[in-house]
Order: sequence, then structure tokens, then C-alpha cells
Amino acid sequence: MDFTDKLHFMQCINENCKVFHLVRASQIELSDSMLCDRCRSKKEKEHVVQCLACKVILDFIPLLANETPNVLYVERCSLCGGTFEDEVKIIGSHLNELYF
Repeated sequence: MDFTDKLHFMQCINENCKVFHLVRASQIELSDSMLCDRCRSKKEKEHVVQCLACKVILDFIPLLANETPNVLYVERCSLCGGTFEDEVKIIGSHLNELYF
């Protein structure tokens, strides 16, 4: 068995989850592998709020009728030196009223 086939524990990058899950070393670079199975399935059904600076997922927002899931970004979060106010300022989106 080479290094890329070995399983490693990784913490989910959802700030509200932080569950440890198994990931193959060859999959660690893929962003979906950084989420546990539960959060990965939420990503398909809800909007994702993610920090641009540290890439952590801060929250999921339910979809409205006829919407497709999007990733909504904040510039900084409290984990990487921002404030709570920074976490609710979604940048570059027409959907930012959903998070307030």
C-alpha cells in the first residue's frame, strides 16, 4: 500500500461541525474531502458561507424556491483575525440579505 492509499483522520472544515472523518491522502487536496459526509450532503442542498482568508465554512443557508446552491464568501472571519461583523458581510453577492 503506497502513501496515497492510506487513510488519515481529518477534521471537517465546517466551523459548526468539526467532526473527524477518514480521508485518503490522495484526496486531501480536494475541497469536498475536507467536509464530513453530513456537511458534504448539506453543500448540495444549501448555500455555503465560507471565509475567503482561511477557507473555513461558517454556515449553511437554506435554499429558497428555484435557487441553486452557491458559495457565499465573507472577507475574514473571527478565526483568522476578523470580527463577528465581518462574518455577516457577504461580499459580491445579490443574496447577502439572506444571512441577516
